[in-house]
Amino acid sequence: MRTLTTQVSRLALAAGMSFMLAGAAHAELTANGTAPGTKVDNTFTLDYTVGTVTQPTIAPSTETTFFVDRIIDLTFTGGPVSTATVNAGNVVTAPNATGTTHTYTLTNEGNDHFSYSFDFTTFAGAIAGIDENDVTLTYQITRSAAIDLNNDGDTADDCEGTTVNGTISAFTDVDAAPATATLSFPGGVATADITCPIAPDEAIDITVAVAVPGDATDGQTRTFEVIAEVREPEQWVTQGDTDTPVSVVATLGDNVAKDTTNTADVDNVFRDNDNGPADIAEDGQSSLADGVEVQSPDLVASKYAWVIDDAPASDADCQPGTLPTSDPGLFPVPGACVAYVIEVTNTSQELGNDATGVIIVDDLPDDVEFLSYDASTFDGTPAVTTKKGYANTGTDCDGTADEDCRVRLTAGEVDGTASADNVARLYIWTKLR
Repeated sequence: MRTLTTQVSRLALAAGMSFMLAGAAHAELTANGTAPGTKVDNTFTLDYTVGTVTQPTIAPSTETTFFVDRIIDLTFTGGPVSTATVNAGNVVTAPNATGTTHTYTLTNEGNDHFSYSFDFTTFAGAIAGIDENDVTLTYQITRSAAIDLNNDGDTADDCEGTTVNGTISAFTDVDAAPATATLSFPGGVATADITCPIAPDEAIDITVAVAVPGDATDGQTRTFEVIAEVREPEQWVTQGDTDTPVSVVATLGDNVAKDTTNTADVDNVFRDNDNGPADIAEDGQSSLADGVEVQSPDLVASKYAWVIDDAPASDADCQPGTLPTSDPGLFPVPGACVAYVIEVTNTSQELGNDATGVIIVDDLPDDVEFLSYDASTFDGTPAVTTKKGYANTGTDCDGTADEDCRVRLTAGEVDGTASADNVARLYIWTKLR
């Protein structure tokens, strides 16, 4: 920024004079302050008297002027798509799963429009084969109203709508020009090496899918760092523009002159902090540490026969409204209510390490009469069938003698967190014949 200084002078001003100064400045404001390149003009007047005689007003012939500089700053936050899937900073997935999902939010803290590129680095860990080629990055920009980013008088151009979806086609080493020089927007979805530009204070929601190889085993991890970097946005202005998207970082931490018309005095002022493992302060970059961890649910199952009433007045007494959690210690006499309890515990106790697709099959002895069941402590949407002839299909059990009743639970889930939810029970209510 260059400052112009205005000077005025008078010969020998007498003592007892009075002064009055006036100034004026007008500037375009953005969400994060005055827009860069704004010319700020200022002037003043000086009035005084000598004795009782008012002297002519002194006013400068030129204005004091400066141009507003451009702030380059960003915040980059996020991690897993759900806190229920995190263990020690990694996103947990099961063996043979297709991959993990990570979400981030990038906010433009500067006072100008900017685009952004991304890079994934420092891959480490026992899961071999995961690198930036196994990463897919999509993003969404959501606005309350369309915005005229290229100042052409309308909001019909790509990137200007209330919802903008995009895909990053390749990841770019920091401080290097992205390889894709042409942006195209098929179906309104931007595919390029940089994002659509966003205005000051706007944010981009980013979703990253990481493909995990099927041979990854229990306990293996793969950590990485994701870097976001500020980029010049001019090349998107018209669809198919071939301008190369360049980095605004010519020299790290240096105030690089912004070479655009009538703003030769505008500098890039880097204000970003050292806010990540792979960047330094004032480099136009921000980074996050993330990772993938493979964890297998570990299930333990037990079966109990609890006599919950040894002198029931009716079958209703054998189907209590409150589920028992321990053996009452009553006597298994004919006519007693016997609850078969199949208890499943997920002992992994790792966040996101849920056991799904649980199937339980229990063929009841003919010495008991089937009444009903309860599977409400399982997560998910478990389905239970009761079929005669120890079959998976056919006629439902009704408690008749020698029906060979099979109770079968499918689609059960047992949570992997270290809480009461990591224990599920299938209750089968019967009566001893």
